[in-house]
Amino acid sequence: MDAMQQPAHPNYHSRIDQLLHWDRYDDALKEAEAWIREDPENADAYGALAVVYQFIDADKALYWSGEALKRDPELESAWRVRLIVAYERKDWPTFEKVIAEMLRMFPDYSYLYRMQGQYLLTKNRWQEAREYLEQAISLNHSSINYAVYAYALALLNKDEESLNAEQVALHDDPEDDQALLYLAWAAERRNDPRKAAEFMGSAIRLDPNNAQIREEYLEILQKSYWFYRVMLFPNYLRKLKGWQILIIWIACWILFKPLLVLFILLYIASYWASKALVHVKVFGWTRRR
Repeated sequence: MDAMQQPAHPNYHSRIDQLLHWDRYDDALKEAEAWIREDPENADAYGALAVVYQFIDADKALYWSGEALKRDPELESAWRVRLIVAYERKDWPTFEKVIAEMLRMFPDYSYLYRMQGQYLLTKNRWQEAREYLEQAISLNHSSINYAVYAYALALLNKDEESLNAEQVALHDDPEDDQALLYLAWAAERRNDPRKAAEFMGSAIRLDPNNAQIREEYLEILQKSYWFYRVMLFPNYLRKLKGWQILIIWIACWILFKPLLVLFILLYIASYWASKALVHVKVFGWTRRR
């Protein structure tokens, strides 16, 4: 399990955590600033300020994490801010450097192995990601660890194992919005749009202000329409490599050009029709005056 550092002023730390949980960022900022005024050389206070700014201003989060690391070069909270900012910005060179350093300093922190697994998933290095996620699970049987693991297994076409991991994730915490996001992706990968829409709907109810979840929810709703799904690649194509699919497209273009053009036109029509239906379903009819 993750070994969390204990700050010198646990009351400040606990209040800031609670305020962040309530999305009261301005109040959390005031608490962190008060902590620094009270103890201006306390690295934990600067680390807490960096954590708050992570939700408000990424550049300031990086600045204050740097101030924290000047006072304590091995402060986990400050390193974690730098890691998350790099991940969210898709600054992969920085991410690779930071996570390598953190794995050296904090080898028992499960979230590091999960984030390394998530990074590898973005690079389509699915088997390597699976191995890191299994390390994460061995350290912490959390819902989010199992949810990301379920997604990795679905990408590897291990559908039964993915479903097993999904069940564990839901049993551990059925109301973790980030876990539900990954479970929705896993269900979609297993070609189960109904379950994917259910998971994503639950995630958006838990965190309605999350832009990523809103966008993913609309996209999954769009794929729930059968006439749009039939225009997508058949499920068995996911087992093919990219170059194999490219060869199939080229062959179809040469041999069946008129049918392929018709398919493309039908795909475009189904895409915009399903998108319009989702808009009406979610937002209702709107008309400019």
